[in-house]
Amino acid sequence: MILKISKSILRPAVILAGLFIFSAQAQTVKQLTSKNSAKKNEDSVAAAQLLSGQELHIHSLGIGIGQTLLMSDFKDNGEDKITAELFYNYKASYSFDFYANLHFSKHELEEKGTYSKISGLVLGAKGKLFHYDAFQPFVGGGLGFFRPQLKTVNYKSKGKTVFGYQAVAGADFDLNRKISVGGMFIYNNPFDVEQESTADVEGYYFKMLLTAFYKF
Repeated sequence: MILKISKSILRPAVILAGLFIFSAQAQTVKQLTSKNSAKKNEDSVAAAQLLSGQELHIHSLGIGIGQTLLMSDFKDNGEDKITAELFYNYKASYSFDFYANLHFSKHELEEKGTYSKISGLVLGAKGKLFHYDAFQPFVGGGLGFFRPQLKTVNYKSKGKTVFGYQAVAGADFDLNRKISVGGMFIYNNPFDVEQESTADVEGYYFKMLLTAFYKF
């Protein structure tokens, strides 16, 4: 009699315990699935915001490689060549980015034994003209410090740091949330470098670059 009562009590208890465990497991699976779905949705929204230009406070480091075209005194004593330079970019608003540009290159004319050295650190802003999907053309400019130096057939100029300005135009194309590529045309014009006993150093130069940025 006692055995029959025990079995009659035990069987429903086992069934209830099984239902409780199944329910708990189902709830856990549901929570994990919801979290994964929410994360995927967040990633999708963030990616869409980035590609549409709606995601702010994005830092990026980049490199530009392309042709440097010398003008004026720089052209007389150096040869155009392919150079590389560094960029930092910060997306401060929907329409404007802050950027910094660091460059240095030495251009020689071997037949004359002369060279032109150009270097600069420029801080500026880029204004986005419009956003078309992941494509973003821009124009901009900035001010900075330049240190041009010449070695001519008659003299070698003294290295002095001067102020100057830069104008830029180009376009960026976001491949994904981390990588962006593009092209840029840059005009650099350092102010004249005064010399004590020789002619002042005068000149400007253009750059046509392919760029790649890593965002974080």
